[in-house]
Amino acid sequence: MIESLFELLSRCAENNRKDSAILNYATKLPELNEQATNELFSRLQDFAKANDSSIWPNLFALLFGQVALLRDNAAGGSWPPPANIEDLRLIYRQCPAEHPLRNQLLAVVANVDDERGLKVWSELICDDPPHTAEGIGLAFGPLASGNRALDGEFLTRLILHATDNLYVAAAVYELANHAFRSGKAATHPAANRRGPICELLRSLIDRLAQIENGEIPAGLPTERVAETVSNSVSLIIALTDTVALLKEDRAIGKLNQALQLRHRRIQVEAAAALARMGDENGKRHLIESAQHPVVRQRVIAYAEELGCEREISLELRGPIATAESHLAMWLAQPEHMGLAPTRLQMIDQRKLYWPSYDDPVPCFLFRFEYGTGDSFYENVGISGPLTHAFIADITRLLAEDQYAAFAGWQTVNQEIYVIPFERAVTLVAAETDRLKHLLAEQSLEIETIEVVSSFFGEYGLVATGSRSGETGTWIVDRVTVDWIPHGNHQAPVDWQLALNIWRGRRILATFNPAFSR
Repeated sequence: MIESLFELLSRCAENNRKDSAILNYATKLPELNEQATNELFSRLQDFAKANDSSIWPNLFALLFGQVALLRDNAAGGSWPPPANIEDLRLIYRQCPAEHPLRNQLLAVVANVDDERGLKVWSELICDDPPHTAEGIGLAFGPLASGNRALDGEFLTRLILHATDNLYVAAAVYELANHAFRSGKAATHPAANRRGPICELLRSLIDRLAQIENGEIPAGLPTERVAETVSNSVSLIIALTDTVALLKEDRAIGKLNQALQLRHRRIQVEAAAALARMGDENGKRHLIESAQHPVVRQRVIAYAEELGCEREISLELRGPIATAESHLAMWLAQPEHMGLAPTRLQMIDQRKLYWPSYDDPVPCFLFRFEYGTGDSFYENVGISGPLTHAFIADITRLLAEDQYAAFAGWQTVNQEIYVIPFERAVTLVAAETDRLKHLLAEQSLEIETIEVVSSFFGEYGLVATGSRSGETGTWIVDRVTVDWIPHGNHQAPVDWQLALNIWRGRRILATFNPAFSR
């Protein structure tokens, strides 16, 4: 097995490509005995030395990316054995600093329930950590979510030696807080660092206040400002929880100052920390923060912890407010809009039979807005059976078609697929000819025939074109001719989304009479 694996790795390296067959070899790794495992790691290190660093980490990432699954499915133990921890450390050191393989290797090391694993993991975290928030999350995840013991000495060592990096510092304090809160650590690992923690919290809050007030050092690039804010926010949140757990009165003044920052999440964390320490101003601010959708669910969770959730109005704890909050949080994620909307307004609600649900589920459509004037942006998102919004502007669609767009986009089934038109004329020639004939009979203004869509055995021909001077998508099947306009040409409903609407109409109409036409 080892020989054939390295033959495959060598071929992939020569052709500078990945091969899914590597995943098949990964599933067999737990079957290796001690001698074979040692040989594997020795040859992996040799392979890394002999190949370009732009190639081998990608191949190793395929191999080690399966380790979490292997651990879950392996009977009677885990892979790799603790004896090979040093090998993982050496491969980590050889890997380029920015490559995601490093994150995977740290997660593998963290999952090995052995003191040697913790020692190597902490060494790498302290002096050679990942460079991204995603990497830090992957590296710390096994320790935060697992049941393994985390002694106070280990955590204290991390606090002393791994907190120069702001990304790492936030994760270290979060792990220490988790260990203390869950009872894994009898005393808080940062208990002897109260003074430095208060000073660090003070400096971070002051720095963020300066940035919010526009006091930015001259020449500092925008991306560096954004990075500084992101790092500061993460660490402020972690330290706020720390001083609350330590009941550190010296931090109360700074926590009250944090309530004045514009960052909603920091306001909520500071208010919750103050409330835990018996500060009525913090509690009052926490309750008032429930009016802001982007932090509402967190506020309610903290209020329940503190036993004051009944002080939040029922309206803000109801299903509409909850749905609104979920969409606001989704939009605020960095991979979506990156910030909370300026305004949210529910425009439709109904109970629908939805794909993958046995019973009708509440569905909510919200119009969300950002900015004003020339910077104004609006669209429609869904909350309920899923939370999502499209880049395409769907504000001009009927509510039924908006629901259909989300249902069609979400539904995945092997009986739903598309065939490029140039292939369909051969693969499903009879159906394609029939649909082309129907299309011709309609005398439609067609520009391009894009694909043939198969929907549970029903075929549709998807074409872009125009009608009355407006561009859009025509979808022709045996029974109907559907026209879906592009709408806003700056964010058009393209043929892919139009096809999702076509599918979604049929999916929802199966069990919801209002969608039948």
